[in-house]
Formats: sequence, structure tokens, C-alpha cells
Amino acid sequence: MRYQKIVNKEVFEKFKDNEECLQNFLTCTEIPELANLRDLGCIDFKESKVVQLVNSGNVEGFIIGNKEIEVFIINPSLDYIRFWGFRNFFTYRLAKKHSDMNDGVLRYVINIHNKEDPNRVDEFNRIKNFKIHNIYRVPENLMEWVKALFVF
Repeated sequence: MRYQKIVNKEVFEKFKDNEECLQNFLTCTEIPELANLRDLGCIDFKESKVVQLVNSGNVEGFIIGNKEIEVFIINPSLDYIRFWGFRNFFTYRLAKKHSDMNDGVLRYVINIHNKEDPNRVDEFNRIKNFKIHNIYRVPENLMEWVKALFVF
């Protein structure tokens, strides 16, 4: 499975403006805390001031969230992310920047991998209110979303 970029603007714009799609995408990750959330919105990384502070412009993705939870979906196409997985400087800097904000929002980073060598997340998952999830065996329903949002 090889991903490229987020599909053309039309597809992503329709996705991010439809709360039902956003809820379904998060439910399909099979992360229990992300199922059945309400009042969701979505923005591209390029629209987030905090992401821009820690991103040197080479990590793409989008954020789904509300007042209490933000979920960062990293575009899995980048060789950098595929090589380092969750153990990357972008995720670390993002977590540190948000922990400094101390705003009470619970944040998740989701890495969708296309390799079968799960990494340990223990040492990298210790920042308050910031959780990292790696999805190695992509559930069928989530794979449908991946196929719709990413080009192979």
C-alpha cells in the first residue's frame, strides 16, 4: 500500500465540511475514545498556526476535532514518516508545543502505516494530554476512507 497526497481539493473539501464523514472516519480508526464524537470540524495542517510553528513544510495531514479533542492525521506518504513512524521530530515538537499550551484539550496523533514492524510507543507517549496511535493493520472501513482521501 503506497499513499501519495490528499486527493484533489474537491474531495477533501467535501470530507472536511461533513460532520458525519468526520465522525465515521474517527470511528473507523477503532480507537474507542474517538467514536461518537460531536461538533467536529476539520482543517488542513496548512491552516493550523501551531502546526506551522513546528512543521518545516514537509509533513502533510489534517486535524479533526472539537473543543475537547483534536486528532492529527498524518499523511502516510512521506518517506520521513514511513521510516521513523511515530518516532519523528514533527510529532515530538507538536506534542511539546501543545503541552506548553496547557489548554486542557486531549490530542491524538494517528499514523497509518503500510509496514508490518510495529514500534514501541512507550517512551514517546508520555506527554500530558497527547496520545500517539499507530495503525499497522488498517481496518477495512478505515481503508475505504484512506482510498478516498489518498492517491495510491
